[in-house]
Amino acid sequence: MASVTRTKLRNAIAEALWDYVSATQLADVCDDLRMPLAPADVHPMSSKRQYVQARTKAYEMAQLVATARDVVLDYPHQDLVALLAEIDGTAGGVRGELKNIIFAAVGAKPQIVLRDALNNDVEIVEGADRCLVYDAPLGEDGLSWRSLVRWSASATVSRSPTRTSATSPWRCSTDWPGRSAVSRNC
Repeated sequence: MASVTRTKLRNAIAEALWDYVSATQLADVCDDLRMPLAPADVHPMSSKRQYVQARTKAYEMAQLVATARDVVLDYPHQDLVALLAEIDGTAGGVRGELKNIIFAAVGAKPQIVLRDALNNDVEIVEGADRCLVYDAPLGEDGLSWRSLVRWSASATVSRSPTRTSATSPWRCSTDWPGRSAVSRNC
């Protein structure tokens, strides 16, 4: 969070509101966000950015962060989201284990049930034997197409002798039940 300054966060809030909200609606949106009133000589019709900056000028960092979180709920501006991720320590990506890469269904798609929405825990209740679920650990660079293809090739070799190609997880084959000849690489 050391690189996120009050000025940078204030400017990102102003930019998000400038981008998403019209000048005629900006005062009401700022009121809804419980921002203090702007000085009498600052108007949203003159400059939306300056108007928001004036209304948040006295904010300490904690107030700016809280306001930024409220703003991104309705106006998910990319720069503001990135600053909040940096503040939260997740700018490099999502923390935790990889979940829910389920693909290459054979025949009917699997039935998937969301067991825990907060933790994004899903369960395949039907058809788990007809799809691939990526379960290999992620490398430092994340998941690349190449590593997915390699993993898929090794996973499908054990499932079906007709899918042994290491060039793609979707290979042209009508030998697999329910798989048409039209696929990614055909």
